[in-house]
Amino acid sequence: MIEQQTRLAPFAGAWSVFLVVTSTAGSVVFACATPFAALAAIAALTLPPRLALVTAMGVWLGNQAIGFLLLRYPLTPDSLLWGLALGGAALAATAVASRVAGQSDRADLRRWVAVFAAALAVQQGLVLVAGLVDGTASLNVAAGVSALNAVWAAGLAVLYRVTAGLAREPVAVTAR
Repeated sequence: MIEQQTRLAPFAGAWSVFLVVTSTAGSVVFACATPFAALAAIAALTLPPRLALVTAMGVWLGNQAIGFLLLRYPLTPDSLLWGLALGGAALAATAVASRVAGQSDRADLRRWVAVFAAALAVQQGLVLVAGLVDGTASLNVAAGVSALNAVWAAGLAVLYRVTAGLAREPVAVTAR
């Protein structure tokens, strides 16, 4: 197990950075629709739990930096609170996804679907609750963001399988 952790470390670090950079670039295009649930699920399935959480934090920070610095989100209490809500939802989704991923067979497609479903339910559920609190909840928006998350999750899963294979890395992360 120690040997597998050592072999996985360089690829895991590069993969984590790739997820953060890709999602940050995506924030320019999708702004308020960053696929936090997809990124949480993929990070949980492909990275050790601590690194998955660090990656989720990086994804959120990148999204906020693009929003406030480039897209000029307003510096209002409401906007800042929404930023915190999105960050909390992303971290919660990653923690739950890591728990669901557990030590089971991560090469099993059903496991990937279950982890994504858990991450999506937690992330979108918390965002909907925040929307209910401030009166902006929308099931139509949640459905659209959920579809975007599904597309990102599928694309990242395929990309991970290809790049992990090229790097001759194990597809499954079994070490905790």
